[in-house]
Amino acid sequence: MASLEPAIPASGMYERMMANHQSHEQGETLEERDVRLEMEHFNGIVKSFKQYESWLLARFDQKEADWVALPEHYKHMIPNMPQKFKFTKFCINENQAFINRIIDPQCLVGMMGNEHERFPFVHDAKGMDLDKVKSTLRQCLRDWSAVGVHERDMCYKPILEALVKLFPEKQARRQIQVLNPGCGLGRLTWEIASMGFPSQGNEFSYHMLLCSNLILNHSVKQEEFAIYPYIDAVANVWRYRDQCRKISIPDVHPRSLPNDAQFSMVAGDFLDVYKEPNSWDVVVTCFFIDTAKNVFDYLTTLSLVIPEGGYWINLGPLLYHFEDMNESSIELTYEELRAIIPQFGFEFIDEKLGMSSTYARNELSMLQMAYNSAFFVCRKTQTPPCVVENPGRSFGPPGSGYEMPPPGRPGPPVEDNLQKPLHDRLPFPPQQQRNPHGHNRGMDNRNAPQQNFI
Repeated sequence: MASLEPAIPASGMYERMMANHQSHEQGETLEERDVRLEMEHFNGIVKSFKQYESWLLARFDQKEADWVALPEHYKHMIPNMPQKFKFTKFCINENQAFINRIIDPQCLVGMMGNEHERFPFVHDAKGMDLDKVKSTLRQCLRDWSAVGVHERDMCYKPILEALVKLFPEKQARRQIQVLNPGCGLGRLTWEIASMGFPSQGNEFSYHMLLCSNLILNHSVKQEEFAIYPYIDAVANVWRYRDQCRKISIPDVHPRSLPNDAQFSMVAGDFLDVYKEPNSWDVVVTCFFIDTAKNVFDYLTTLSLVIPEGGYWINLGPLLYHFEDMNESSIELTYEELRAIIPQFGFEFIDEKLGMSSTYARNELSMLQMAYNSAFFVCRKTQTPPCVVENPGRSFGPPGSGYEMPPPGRPGPPVEDNLQKPLHDRLPFPPQQQRNPHGHNRGMDNRNAPQQNFI
């Protein structure tokens, strides 16, 4: 596994001003400051994993105290509640045992080197980071459990089928470079590699990167780990056994890929890492484009890295992760987004609207949320002047670049142009529901080092 120096952290303007002032007082160079901020942030994420058990136990201790405070005649109606609280704490402890594998010192050193040990995070973990530990466990269910196969079929299968349609000859796939930004725990990237494509995932979240590092690089067998991803979900529960059910991961051994498979992952901000023109034959985005502060920047980068004749395959909703945060954010309707995509040199060759898809859903909950997602395949026809002249980002500081693989070659054309107006193809009535928790809401790490997996 390769371990590179950290890139420039994407902190906010005020944070950078304060950091510059502090750096001046401490006699730090800007490079030293960047490393310190990055490693302190990384250690803050590690601390959120370490404090998962104590954080949740404190919550359930209060719930148990609330139960004990009830009048005796109420408590006698459900006499097994003490056993329920005891088993809940056992499940939390088991989750922490899995989490401890994620943040095992050897795993951390293999991923980051020793630099992070110089800059401890001295505060308690942030509440937002602790919440993301919970969502990471649920992402494990989505990507690497047998229970998640139905959700993967909804979200990943249309993308994989599109790749097969575009490149039916397996031998030819060895020459087709596929990029999957926002890859989470890497299952979709892994599936693409298993089909014979050179496949690279890109992820921004340290929570995702740390967990995928364990699963992809350090697991030794199928169903090696046991987790209880919904033990903290106390609302909309039909039965306690649904809340405390055990999930085994991974459902396949990640190292079962063919010996000649080309599979890697790169950590960092998509806009900062991928700057090499015409470097990827296909870019696959799943629940990703709405993670942009400015979707125009994503479209610019996509148009830059995909050569003429290459493809962009997308599936997902438009949640827009930054729209309710204290951050700059541009939100377009799908109709507006679709209108500008051709202006970045793409033509639609396939499109399906209102495709039902879920994200880390608890299928046994009384509450069921689903997106009516948009799926499309676009072919790159030209590189417009706006891409050549304005390759940077609109919001936030640029990061340092990374050396990318050599340019690939475009795949065969697909003759399936769409003629029907958008308003005639929208689902009616619209049924899209908003997931209040979002999907990977608020990407949580700055620019991490490149990390090759497997």
